[in-house]
Amino acid sequence: MAGYTKKGPFVNGTTPPMDAPFCNGLENWIIGVDAPTVATLNGATSGTAKIYQPLVGTTKYVVIQLNNFWNNGGSVQTIALPTAFTSMVKVRTESLFNIELRVGSTAQNIDIVTALNVSGIGNTTTQTLISAWSSGRCIAAVDTIGFRNGGSNAVNGLIILEGI
Repeated sequence: MAGYTKKGPFVNGTTPPMDAPFCNGLENWIIGVDAPTVATLNGATSGTAKIYQPLVGTTKYVVIQLNNFWNNGGSVQTIALPTAFTSMVKVRTESLFNIELRVGSTAQNIDIVTALNVSGIGNTTTQTLISAWSSGRCIAAVDTIGFRNGGSNAVNGLIILEGI
């Protein structure tokens, strides 16, 4: 929670400083994690992409739910993240057509995992999009998601973003 002022330390057997700023701040944080504000993008062809961002402090966590989502409308569709990542993002995808991690209108490089061997050592390739059932990282700020045009059908899936 940005701007939180610590009220502790709390000591057993003493009265804790349970004042309004403390209780209201704690309740607002709980609500933000339990029921974050939802941003919605309607697909150009069908469905929705809903962005949930329960963690917005130094570390951030985003879940994007695709429900019958399809962008077959000729151009990249974009939606801003509620709170931008400032330096690094790990991304995991399920069913989807290609997405971009962007700063404004500029797609950032993503290191995509292309192979893992039995020792857990992997190979990567760097590109400006990530496809279905992939994992990667972006060593840059990210404030917008771009859904590329195309794909053969609507999809249901998740995109997970976590980082700083």
